[in-house]
Amino acid sequence: MAGVSKGGGGPMFFQQLRQGLVMADPQVGFFCKSYAYDFKHLRVMLASFAAHNPDNLPLTLSLPSRDIKPFLVLLGAPKNVTIVADEDYCGFDLAALPGWYAQQVCKLASWRATGLDHHAVLDSDSYFIADVTRADLAPPPGKTAIVWGSGLRTVLEPEGSAPLLAYAKAGGTPQPQDFPPVRPPPRLDFSRLHAISALSEAEMSLEARSGAIFEFFGAKQWFFYQPGQIFARDILIAFEQCMASGGLDLVETIKIAPWEYNWYGEYAAAFHAAETEFRVSPVFHVAKREAALRAAEEGLTEAVLARSFTWVQMASRHLDLLKL
Repeated sequence: MAGVSKGGGGPMFFQQLRQGLVMADPQVGFFCKSYAYDFKHLRVMLASFAAHNPDNLPLTLSLPSRDIKPFLVLLGAPKNVTIVADEDYCGFDLAALPGWYAQQVCKLASWRATGLDHHAVLDSDSYFIADVTRADLAPPPGKTAIVWGSGLRTVLEPEGSAPLLAYAKAGGTPQPQDFPPVRPPPRLDFSRLHAISALSEAEMSLEARSGAIFEFFGAKQWFFYQPGQIFARDILIAFEQCMASGGLDLVETIKIAPWEYNWYGEYAAAFHAAETEFRVSPVFHVAKREAALRAAEEGLTEAVLARSFTWVQMASRHLDLLKL
């Protein structure tokens, strides 16, 4: 894989981070992995992107090569959007993977496509409800990365979700204990991951595989890195180096546990917590029609949500609504 060293997890990079080498003017923007099935959602997302991008930040839109021409015919060439083919940067045979897995691999390889230091990852079924500026995506002084990960799960469920409802309606200031603490780097046991790779989903569920990520990185407390994420190029590269040091590429990693943001977030928490500012995800996610109805019943209009969130994400595979 071009541009990625196979050696040992990047210790020199870790040392440089801890010395506080921060770019004076990091390049920031957005990345979205999409395909033809989601073009109706993508149209909504791109319109909202144009309306809430006062700094004219770039968006890299990744599509299968076969879908680029249909996209251009349908939606033209949107301002601030660069279109790339999945196959031109990803470096893997995506045709051999389920679509859900393939898009996760593309996201973890997205640093090859964007040319940015930091990029927020958008899904086709998300849309902006508030402006996002360069300052929102650039790490604050003294930090090298932002990771959206906290103890608050920003997915609204048909029942429960009391902490999320309170936060959405009244906001609030999260406390230090709501975010991953600095902890000693764990000793990574890749043998466990290789054992999981030999199991079918019938032998080990996706839910159990998600938990294996937290176990692998030595987490003592559960934090939520879904939905949405903001990626730092250097951490993506170091994560890939780390997994390669244990004999796993990105495809093999996602096959073990198909939760790309949990891999990234827990890796950052394990090895980069001191240099990272953790934040509550700015993505309010609705995955079920019953949850969308509940949002309406709770008075969660876009104006209300925009006090605490920047995006709303709909689950295109699970409900047919384009917006709340």
